Amino acid sequence: MVVALALSVAACGGGDAPDDAGSGTQDGDPDGTGDGGDAGSVGDVRLAAPADCVVNPFCAPGLRRVYGVDARAALLPLDPDQVVEAVLRGDATLGVVFSADPALALEREPSLVVLEDDLGMHGAENVVPLIRRPAIDRLGSSIVAALDAISAQLETADLARVLDAAADERDGAIATWVSEHGPFGDGEGTVTLGAQSFTENRVVTEIYAASLASAGYDASVFDVEGFRPYAVDALVFGDVDVIIDYAASSLEFLSGYQGVATADTGETIELLARFADYRDIDVLAPSPAASANEFVMESATAAELGVSRLSQLDLILPSAPPDVDDDDTLLSIGSGPDDLGVGFVGERVVALEVRLLELGYDPGPADGVFDQETRVAVVALQQCRGLVPDGVVGPATQE
Repeated sequence: MVVALALSVAACGGGDAPDDAGSGTQDGDPDGTGDGGDAGSVGDVRLAAPADCVVNPFCAPGLRRVYGVDARAALLPLDPDQVVEAVLRGDATLGVVFSADPALALEREPSLVVLEDDLGMHGAENVVPLIRRPAIDRLGSSIVAALDAISAQLETADLARVLDAAADERDGAIATWVSEHGPFGDGEGTVTLGAQSFTENRVVTEIYAASLASAGYDASVFDVEGFRPYAVDALVFGDVDVIIDYAASSLEFLSGYQGVATADTGETIELLARFADYRDIDVLAPSPAASANEFVMESATAAELGVSRLSQLDLILPSAPPDVDDDDTLLSIGSGPDDLGVGFVGERVVALEVRLLELGYDPGPADGVFDQETRVAVVALQQCRGLVPDGVVGPATQE
């Protein structure tokens, strides 16, 4: 197979990626096409969602792929902690809330209505640890046993209750959970866990770190200062030993957004393990705890608009435009069966880096290492072409 990256040089002429390209944050023109969406047909509808909704396969791209609606012009990017308030206050028509959020998992906000995912967009988003194999070599099999033991005990309601605690009381809530659910084995050594830059992932990572500390490890949490791309980057290159992720979203990222995640946890974990294997990463046992994107509305608003299912969003959002034709100029970067993404090395990466430089996108040194700098350059190019800016040279950009 020839891996090829679709280009439209004349449309963009090369250039720099946005500073926050790795996190999926977009401003104004979320898809890079220059049309800014069909604001006229969206009207006053606003979708409050985390900033990565524009590239998250279970957010705007999923609505387009599964439900045929275009939410891009309606997006109101917010910190995940602000979405519920925005919906209840009327600043947003609907919002994306994690299912482990206390507002949903503990029914703290009964006026919120969760829209039914009637066509099955969501995948199995079980909490799951990913660990570098060199960390297993250094710490031994006891670290795997400890992480598996923690996962076996963690339920969605447990995570929600810790999140429900006031910020200055969360350490105590975590300590209580650890004392009630341990012990988690007996080990030693230093282990660093990477946390993504949103509260829920930080909290679940701290639960795992505190549990490992109770088992004898010198465990610490490192903020990767970004979302999943930065967490995977930190894991692949050894800045952290473990990340705590969500199965379906992790699979979609590592697979280059192939749409292979399913609602079956076992199937999703099996596929995730295959794609993680290329990066020298082991996927451990998933937790019963899960946190998926849920689309919510305030009950009175939902009733007024006649929306209770995601398939009814066509009542308030415009239809998705036809897919972009990707048959323009193609960049051949060599042959091979795998996508190229963060963590890959070799001649194919060198070819990609050289060609990006020729087109005016700076991937850093052409050293054959697909790192975060390379990814930012790919994202910039994808945004110019109107492709999903995922930073992965995958099926959407392959010949």
